[in-house]
Amino acid sequence: MYNVFLVGYYGFANTGDEAILASISDILRNADIRVTALSADPYNTEKDYGIEALSRNRSLEIIDKIGKADLVLAGGGGLFQDSTSQRSLFYYAGLMLLAKALGRKTGFYGQGVGPLQRSLSRSIVQFVAKRMDMITVRDSASRDDLISLGVNSPPILVSADPVFALNPSSPDRGEQILEELGVASEHLIGIAPRHLISQGRGELQEAIVRSLDYISERWKAHIIFIPMHFPYDEELCQRLSSRLRHKGLVLNRFYHPRDLMRLIGSLDLVIGMRLHSLIMAGVMGVPSVGLGYDPKVGRILSQLELEVLPLQDINADKLLEKIFATWDNKEEIKRKLRDKVSILRDRALEDGKRVLEILENKR
Repeated sequence: MYNVFLVGYYGFANTGDEAILASISDILRNADIRVTALSADPYNTEKDYGIEALSRNRSLEIIDKIGKADLVLAGGGGLFQDSTSQRSLFYYAGLMLLAKALGRKTGFYGQGVGPLQRSLSRSIVQFVAKRMDMITVRDSASRDDLISLGVNSPPILVSADPVFALNPSSPDRGEQILEELGVASEHLIGIAPRHLISQGRGELQEAIVRSLDYISERWKAHIIFIPMHFPYDEELCQRLSSRLRHKGLVLNRFYHPRDLMRLIGSLDLVIGMRLHSLIMAGVMGVPSVGLGYDPKVGRILSQLELEVLPLQDINADKLLEKIFATWDNKEEIKRKLRDKVSILRDRALEDGKRVLEILENKR
């Protein structure tokens, strides 16, 4: 049995990254590959996903595990960007170069590359990428970014975000969660903000609150706040909810990605800044309104033929206009989502076959 070591932002209670880990783990284990993941919370990573996990704080054990792996993968997400942190880029690049120094096969798996705002970041990503044995990216813009850096080998294959291949929990799980939360309403509207908007963006918060108040009253809808990264998003969600005329419900604990995906499938509409709230909505056939705080949101929504509202352009009128346009066309959007998600799911599953090809020395 082959051994793969996954490197990523796992174990930090970020539902998007946890969903990536859950999906990649499933895909690789279905190919009879043993998976070990680097994690900030190895106990819960092992419990939740049925894989081996290694603490990010155990440097010597990490070196040992990498040295024994058949393949080391930078597994999904946006590990190679410097818009949120250049330090994390250095960290992941260092681990991949360590693996090469130890003679291991290495690869980028479903990566979202960029933005790369600093020349040093671009040089590092170019240096690392050229030394990989495989590269798959989740969107064509990430491929173009790598090509613009001069990365022409190995071949850069456009697949999809791994979460497009994630299976939700059982159909009754969403209803069970709603029942536990005491939610009963004809219309359920989910919103997944990012804590970024609490940083000097009062006008955006005001636009969101006014829009949610309006649709809550007009549609008699229940507003459900979905923190995707604990505790950061939860604090913002509580603050926004408290400002509504009809207070919304804030999910106050971390849900397994499969459960959250099923819960999102019970909603009528999702308003999301968090990328993977929008991907989960797409997988479950739920129309969404994407708020574009980062290029990755527009990149992924374009794959679903959905438009994104740039954060800097948002006011209450524009947000409501987009919400109502989405609502009025929800049946057509659902049909389109079925077709597009099917294609993206197949692409995401193909990455498992590519991993096997690398492990078996087929190119």
